[in-house]
Formats: sequence, C-alpha cells, structure tokens
Amino acid sequence: MERTYFSNLFSKKTGLSPRQYLIEYRMEQAKTFLSLGYSISTTALSVGYSDIYTFSKMFKQRFGKSPTHYQSNRKTLDQNAK
Repeated sequence: MERTYFSNLFSKKTGLSPRQYLIEYRMEQAKTFLSLGYSISTTALSVGYSDIYTFSKMFKQRFGKSPTHYQSNRKTLDQNAK
C-alpha cells in the first residue's frame, strides 16, 4: 500500500493524519504516566521522545501546561483528596 493512499484512508477514518494520531496517543499516555508519578524524563522516553525539550513543548501544546505544572497540580489534587 502506498504511503499517500494509507494516509488518506487513515485521515478519512480517524479525522487525524497518522502523525497527529500518534502524537495524540503519546500525549494521552504521557498524561497517564505523569499521573502515576513517573518522572518527566522517564515519561518522555517511555512515550517515544528522546528529547525532553520536544516532549515538553508537545505536551504544553496539547494540554496548555508544562509536564512539570501538570504533575504538580496532580500531586496537589491527590493531597487535597486525602
């Protein structure tokens, strides 16, 4: 199957390009890892980013806050729930 053909089929089915879909999937997984207390560097590597700067930039674009800010907010919420 040709790359362009696959990309067009994928986009029609999901509403996202394969690249956009992969980024969305990685970011959702990252959110889960950070919520579980994984470090930012471990999370970045676990979801396929070897460069923490790029990971942080993509995370902030997707969720509107840095991974550090997201993680500290989760810790605050968890402490308040106790």
